Amino acid sequence: CANALGAKYMAPANASIYALIGAGWQASAQAVAMSLVRPLREIRIYSPTPAKRERLAAELREQLRIEVRAVDDPRTAVRGAHIVGCGRRAGRG
Repeated sequence: CANALGAKYMAPANASIYALIGAGWQASAQAVAMSLVRPLREIRIYSPTPAKRERLAAELREQLRIEVRAVDDPRTAVRGAHIVGCGRRAGRG
């Protein structure tokens, strides 16, 4: 995943808070990849669809065994994050 590759070479080695915008299949893959290159302790997920962000947060909590929170707005997701990723399609239609 390009986000994880970029983080591996550009983010601080101790970056541990990941903000993720989007909650589809691409977002899930990016979160897992990011957890392999940085010692994540928290992921914050924003999606405009509450059910999708809640579902992904629950799945990643189970899979990664770290704190994963679904948040209500993108500002909450990125505030204080060490790394920000976008895991959603550029367009719809």
